[in-house]
Amino acid sequence: MEEIGVMKYVIGDTDISLRRLYLAVEISEEIMEDNIRLLWRKFIERDGKLSSPRSAEPFFSLARELGFLQKREGRWMISFSEGRAFKYLYRKTRGCPRYFILVQFLKYDGWFLKPFLQKILEESVNYIDKKRLKTKLIIDIAKKAWKEMWSKHYNTLKMVEPPLLEDPKPRTLKHHASVVIKILREIRVSLDVLERLLKKISELEIPPLPNNIYFIVGSAFNNVDPNPIQEEEIIQKLHDFYYEIKGMRYASLYAAYSIINELTLPRNKAVTWSSIITTIRRNRGIFELQPSFTFRDYLYAPRIRFIT
Repeated sequence: MEEIGVMKYVIGDTDISLRRLYLAVEISEEIMEDNIRLLWRKFIERDGKLSSPRSAEPFFSLARELGFLQKREGRWMISFSEGRAFKYLYRKTRGCPRYFILVQFLKYDGWFLKPFLQKILEESVNYIDKKRLKTKLIIDIAKKAWKEMWSKHYNTLKMVEPPLLEDPKPRTLKHHASVVIKILREIRVSLDVLERLLKKISELEIPPLPNNIYFIVGSAFNNVDPNPIQEEEIIQKLHDFYYEIKGMRYASLYAAYSIINELTLPRNKAVTWSSIITTIRRNRGIFELQPSFTFRDYLYAPRIRFIT
């Protein structure tokens, strides 16, 4: 079955933020329990601003939809790949890993996100202006995008379990659209950035992510095409970031790829997914490469420790 490019369980939109996503991921890594209500209570204690444990659910739900959390062996855990990348990048970028977050939204919500953002531009909606943005307008745009998504991917979406509604309630559409808008505001996706992004992806079907997704996102944000990172620098960065994200023995190659791009794009440099894999395979004397339990990922580890 093809990859599902829509977030299926986006609930609530009150005060969604990257800080609270990070808190949900951090708590899940520390506690690793099968009792989600315990995680909610811990979240409320640390957040200090919400009262009901149930009000923590939207943050854990969104973290799961974006690939940061997963349920394994009955326990809620930080995901080995994207969860570890997010946790590291959130701290490293002081709470705003903008390139990475946009890529994750495209990866997991691209079927809805693309038509939704296209319609925002077509109707000249300034979603940055909180005061003038009308809820009814956003629901109407979300409904059109949802309908277009179903029309294009009907055969796949009708097989999704649990079932995804073809005609959801306005409240459901509001939650989904509002979450997207709030995160895009937080990572500073201006209307100019949005226009450049949509021009780049207009002919692409996402997911799957294109090989050069970080070049696309970097060009949209920076308004200039990034330069490719050279192999020597890729090798050094793969080595350095391994020690920040590894498990017992291996690290996720996708996590390292995400980190490298997030931290080099401010200097207008990026690397493609195929270049990362080629570099590892061409340097088997330096790196070990293994299959991963995560789709479209690999595990890697240095054979030697560099002296830097």
